[in-house]
Amino acid sequence: MSRSTRFIALVIISLGCLFACVDTKVNQNNSQNDTQSHVNDTPPYGIWFWRDDDFATERNVSVSREEHSWSAMVDGKAVSVEKVEGKLVFELPNHERFVGQISENKGLEGTWYQPESKYFYSSMATKILLPLVSNNEWSGDITIQPRPFHLFLDVFKDNDGNPTAVLRNPERNDTLRSSIFSLTKGPSKNGAQIWHLVAKRRCGDIKIPLLYSVNDSLQLTYNMVDQPVVLSRAKTDDLDKYYSRSPGEANRKLTSVEQIDDGWEVAQASDVGFDKEILSQLANKLASNDPRDRSPQLLHSLLVSYKGQLVVEEYYYGHDRESVHDTRSMAKVFGSVLVGAAQQKGFDITPAYSPLPAVFASHGKKVPPEKSLITLEHFLTYTSGLDTSEDSNSAGSEDRLWEQRKEDFWLYTARLPVLHPPGKLYAYSSASANMVGAALEQVTSTPVNEFFHEAIAKPLNFSTYHWNLTPNGKSYLGGGVYMRPRDILKIGALYAANGKWQNKQLIPQEWVSLSTTTKINITPQTTGLTEEEFSNNYSADGQGYIWSVKEILAGNNAYRSYTASGNGGQMIIVVPDLELAVVFTGGNYRMFSVWGKWRQQIVGDFIIPALKIE
Repeated sequence: MSRSTRFIALVIISLGCLFACVDTKVNQNNSQNDTQSHVNDTPPYGIWFWRDDDFATERNVSVSREEHSWSAMVDGKAVSVEKVEGKLVFELPNHERFVGQISENKGLEGTWYQPESKYFYSSMATKILLPLVSNNEWSGDITIQPRPFHLFLDVFKDNDGNPTAVLRNPERNDTLRSSIFSLTKGPSKNGAQIWHLVAKRRCGDIKIPLLYSVNDSLQLTYNMVDQPVVLSRAKTDDLDKYYSRSPGEANRKLTSVEQIDDGWEVAQASDVGFDKEILSQLANKLASNDPRDRSPQLLHSLLVSYKGQLVVEEYYYGHDRESVHDTRSMAKVFGSVLVGAAQQKGFDITPAYSPLPAVFASHGKKVPPEKSLITLEHFLTYTSGLDTSEDSNSAGSEDRLWEQRKEDFWLYTARLPVLHPPGKLYAYSSASANMVGAALEQVTSTPVNEFFHEAIAKPLNFSTYHWNLTPNGKSYLGGGVYMRPRDILKIGALYAANGKWQNKQLIPQEWVSLSTTTKINITPQTTGLTEEEFSNNYSADGQGYIWSVKEILAGNNAYRSYTASGNGGQMIIVVPDLELAVVFTGGNYRMFSVWGKWRQQIVGDFIIPALKIE
């Protein structure tokens, strides 16, 4: 199956119904490894597992200089080095590539470029620094973006004793269009038994064959993979990404936050005014989530900062503090953050700036008159009037943007038809958020990911992170940056402190206030949708500059908050009056009905009530 075919299949799947038309309740106490007496007679009870790894997670890199020549070794293999425009460049056979130069501290600093993979269609850029280990050698281990792909198939008995199954895929939540299946027996084939995963649906029944082999393996045709995948019985070490917490840890109390050398000042929640018992109830509730539920709560991390201190740090489903997580559309907010950072550094960039004339000029064209009034503010508030909505019929939807892959994303967006005068109607748009990058690069003369590194990542002492790139190598601001949750939370704490981090102003206080104030209310009227269409696509928030604004209810009180969010449950939530910032990462992709409630269910119902407000 070609990459384009897989991509189209994913789009088609995402347009289908997301839930099975069954109402089967599962038995929570069912054993995960029921044994079978005969392969051909007994359903394949138990948890089955398959994993594929696209790239190594680390590289050992050594670069040496001898008089006027350079050489490099990557994982013990020689790689030829060129000097291009004053920078050292080398490339591996699989198209991984390094571009860098000697920095002021005499280290070899640069960017490691990782090509697109068979499961993820974007390439990635990772800032790295190789220390000087001798007069003429720079060497070290670098971390690149791990891109494993996991698949779990859990076969068990429901409360009525019927064979039932769920598929779980942590990276994409690609469960073959159903959250739960029944199992039916089919014919035997070459001594193996065929079973079927079945889900009845209004839009057409799903029936997926499983080949249950005599060697105790399962073969499943899975839409993301070229060949049928062969699942084996999951071992204990495989299950950390299947269960929220292992059964022995499910009742563990709130984890103590540890001080490490990453810029955070930490404190235990109970020492700064939180009710530890309430937070422990929350931690235990999240640790007890059942992956067999029809709508499983796949929350991967929960972190809280209060008055600039990290006070809560909980991880689930095999994640830990060193795990980088796909931020999805949450990373759109980095465009807004960087506009403020550019202002702090003295660059002349305001909401009135228009990036379109320069985009057209860079390709030898003039901006059409009807587009000359479109400003940065319109892109920051998704009100450009261009045909950029995420509706599948929109020429500027994110799927269309990536599918075309030939034209520069900024030019492609700039050339889209004008549907409405700018500022009139709202349409959430990855293409619009990405256009903020055009403005930033024009004003700063620096690639977006490079400017982010200097203006935000370095002063906030970020660990390794990985930036999403467009096919022509430009930094993508529509989403998809991979970061540690501890680093993501620093953005929230920075805003909760009015743009300061450890007494250094990184973003003007005025920009923090302006960018998190409602510019347009998201309603059926401002989106031009019917009430039904609106309820299926949006929630009634206020729209700031990428940040969405909404009150959180806690007891009898309502607190102003603003949020950056992404598919699956990637969220930064700031409650400015309490100097509170919260981060979630999660795996409920394409399940807004689940993760869209976390802001209220977790922050409003537990975290704020746990804070003893005087």
